[in-house]
Amino acid sequence: MNRLRYAAWSVAALLAAVPALCAGAAPNSMSDAIVQHTLDDLVVLEDAHWHWGEYNHIVNLCRVQVEGDPANIEAYSDAGWLLESLGRNPEAAALYALGARNNPKTYRLHWELGYHYGIFLKDWAKALPHLERAAAQTDCPPIALHQLAHALERAGQLQDCLRIWQKAADNPRNEARATAAVQRDRVQRLINR
Repeated sequence: MNRLRYAAWSVAALLAAVPALCAGAAPNSMSDAIVQHTLDDLVVLEDAHWHWGEYNHIVNLCRVQVEGDPANIEAYSDAGWLLESLGRNPEAAALYALGARNNPKTYRLHWELGYHYGIFLKDWAKALPHLERAAAQTDCPPIALHQLAHALERAGQLQDCLRIWQKAADNPRNEARATAAVQRDRVQRLINR
C-alpha cells in the first residue's frame, strides 16, 4: 500500500509541477521538461527501492533512465554495479558497452567496462582496449592510469606497463604519484631480472 501511495504522490507531484516547469515554454520545451522531471523522479524511486532491497527494480529504473537520457552516466554505472553484484555479468558488460557507445568522449564507462572485464571476470586481454580508451580521454583522472598499468602487467606487457607507471608518477595532478613511482620501480626490477 505504501508503494502505491508513493507512486500516486509522485505522479501528483509531477502533474502539479508541470505548469511551473513549463511556464512560457515552447511546446517541445514543455514535453522535454516533463520528460526531465519524470527522469529526475526515477532517481527518487531508485532510492526507495534501495531501502526495500529491490535491486532488480533499480536496474530496470536505470534502464528507463538511459533510454530517456543516454548521457546519464550514473544510471549506466549504478545498474552495471548492481548487475555485477547480482552475478549477472553479461548484462553488466552489455550495459557498460552501451554506455560507452552512447558517451564516447568520456572515460567513465570505458573504464567501468575495462574494470568489469579485469576485476570481475579476470579477462585482462578484454579489459585492456577499454582501459586504454579510458586513458585516452581528456577527462580521465590520473589515478585511472593505475588500473591500466595493472592490466598491462597481468597481460604480460611489462614495457607498456612501465611506460604507464612512469606517466602516472610524473603527473603532478596524480595524488598517488608516490604509489605510481613505487610500482614503476617494482616493474623495472621485474624487467631487469
